[in-house]
Amino acid sequence: MAGGAKETPRQKMIGLMYLVLMAMLAINVSSTVLEKFMFMRDSLQASNDQAIYKNAETVSMIEAAAAKSTEKKIKEVYADAKSIQQKTDGLVQDYIDAVVVEKLKEIAGYDPVTQEITYLDKYDDQMVYTIGNEVNGKGEAYTMQTKLNEYASFVKGVIKKNLEADPEIKPEEVEAVLKQFDDKIAKDGGDIEAFNDNDHPKNIENRKKDFAHLQFDHTPNVACFALIEQLKADVYKYESQALAYLAKKADAKTDFDRVEAMVMPESRYVAAGTKYKAKMFIAASSSSKDPDMKFGKSNIKVEDGKGSVEFVARASDKDYDKNGQAKKSWSGSITYSTPFGPKTIDVNTEYYVVKPSIEIQSTTVNTLYRGCANTLNVKVPALGQAYNPTFKTTNAEAIKGQGSLVTIYPGAKAKKVDLSVYNGSDYIGKQSFTTKAVPKPTVVVKDSRGKAIDLMKGLAVNDMKMLIVEAKSDEEFKNTLPKEARYQVAEAEVIFVKGNRPIGRQKLKLNTKNGMAAASLKKWSMDAKKGNTRLVVEVKKVYRVNSKGQKLPVSVPSVYPVPIAN
Repeated sequence: MAGGAKETPRQKMIGLMYLVLMAMLAINVSSTVLEKFMFMRDSLQASNDQAIYKNAETVSMIEAAAAKSTEKKIKEVYADAKSIQQKTDGLVQDYIDAVVVEKLKEIAGYDPVTQEITYLDKYDDQMVYTIGNEVNGKGEAYTMQTKLNEYASFVKGVIKKNLEADPEIKPEEVEAVLKQFDDKIAKDGGDIEAFNDNDHPKNIENRKKDFAHLQFDHTPNVACFALIEQLKADVYKYESQALAYLAKKADAKTDFDRVEAMVMPESRYVAAGTKYKAKMFIAASSSSKDPDMKFGKSNIKVEDGKGSVEFVARASDKDYDKNGQAKKSWSGSITYSTPFGPKTIDVNTEYYVVKPSIEIQSTTVNTLYRGCANTLNVKVPALGQAYNPTFKTTNAEAIKGQGSLVTIYPGAKAKKVDLSVYNGSDYIGKQSFTTKAVPKPTVVVKDSRGKAIDLMKGLAVNDMKMLIVEAKSDEEFKNTLPKEARYQVAEAEVIFVKGNRPIGRQKLKLNTKNGMAAASLKKWSMDAKKGNTRLVVEVKKVYRVNSKGQKLPVSVPSVYPVPIAN
C-alpha cells in the first residue's frame, strides 16, 4: 500500500504566505509596504533553503537504503530520486536563478553589495521581459510556465511509474496518490479552483488571464522576487512529496534532530479593535504526537502540529507613537517529545497595533446644531467587516442608527461635544465637535397671492383680501437639516388702525400643513385709505417643530406695521 506525502507545516506556511502576497498585490500599497515584499522574499528564501537541505537529506537516505539492499527495485527507486533531484536543480539553479532572477535584478536596479532594489514600485520594464509586447513577442514568463509544467509532468510520471510497478497497489489507489500531484505548477487563471466562485466579480476577470498576466501584469519589481521564490517553493514541494513517497517505498527512515519554533502572524500591523491572528508551530518533528502549545500560560488547540493564536489587539492612546503605531508582544511555548523526554521552546514575537483613523461624513461638517438631530456616518475603514460600532457622547444624546450611522442631539447649552467611538467594547478613538445655535427664522408678511409685502411701501387697497404670515427658516439651516427647519406661526393677530385708533382686530388661523397663519381682510377693504389707515401684525407665538415632532418656542420680533397704499 502506498500513499502520497502529507503537506508539511512548512509547505502550509508557504501557501499562506502566497495568499498574503496575492492579497498585497490586489491593493494599492505604499512604498513602506512594498518593502515588506523583500521581507517576504527573504522568508520564502530561507524556507526554500530548508527544503533544499531536507530534500537532499531524503535523497541521501534513499541512497543509503539502496546501498544496504540487494533488491533491484530499491536501487531503481534511488535512480528515480536522483533524477528528480537533478531535474529540480536544473530547473531552479540553471534556469530560474541563473536566467530569470538575474534579468529581474538587472531591471530592478539590484545592488549586490547592499542587496537593495532601486526601482521598488516600477513594473513597465519587467512586464516587457516577462509578458512581452508586439515588438518582442511573448515574454520569458511563457517559457518559464512551460518549463515549470514540464517539470511537474516529469515528476508525476516518475511517481506513476513506481506506483504502477507495485503489484500490491490497486488502480484506484494509484489515482488517489497521483491526485496529490497537480498537473501544473504554473497555472492559467482558468485552472485555479479558487477563481470558480462567481460571487466575486474579480474571479471572473482572473479566470480569463493566462499565467504570465496573472502573475506579472502591473506587478511591482519588488513583488516579482517574492513571486519567483513562491514558484521555487512550489517546485521544492513537488520534489519533497515525490521524494517522501520514494523514501517510503525504499523504507528509508529519518529522525529529525533539528527543531525550530515558528510563528507566522497574518500581519504584524493590526488595527485596534480587530483580532490579531497567527500560526504557531514547530518546523519539524519525528514524534507521532502533536506538541503541546501555550499562548501565555494557557493551553491552545493544536492540529497537525500547529496551534492557532487569536486575540483582540488593544492599545491605549499613550501607547501610540507619532506614526500611530503601538509596539506590542506576546509569548508562548511549545513542548514536544524527544527520545530523552519532553523539551520546551519559548516563543516571543512582536506585533504592531495600528491606530485606526475615524472618518466622519456629515452635512454639518465639524459643527453641530444644538438641540437638533445631527446625523453622522462614522467609518473606520481599517476594521472592515469587523466594525460593529457603539458610541458615547459628552454634552449630547447619541442614538445609534443602522450600520455606522449615529444621530447626535447636543444639549441646549453645549458649546462642545465629544464623540467616543468603540468597536463593540473596544475603544477606537474620539472626535470633537463645536456647536452653534439654530438661527432664528425670519417673519415674512404676505399678500393673498403669497407675495412678500414690502413693509416700507405697504399693501395696496386693491390687495386687501388676505394677509399671510410665515416664519421662514434660515436657508443654510434648512438645507443642512430640513427635518429640523419646520416652523409654525401658532398665534398671531392683525389690527386695522384708522388714524391712531384701532377699529378692528382678528386672529390669524394656523395652517398646520405649511405652518403659516392667515386672516381675511375683506371686511376692512371698504374703509382702507392711503395715509389714513394701516395694518399692524402682532406675532405672539412661533414654534420650531423638530424631527421628533416636538414644538419648541422661538423668540422673534412681535410687531410688524403694514401701511395702506393706493
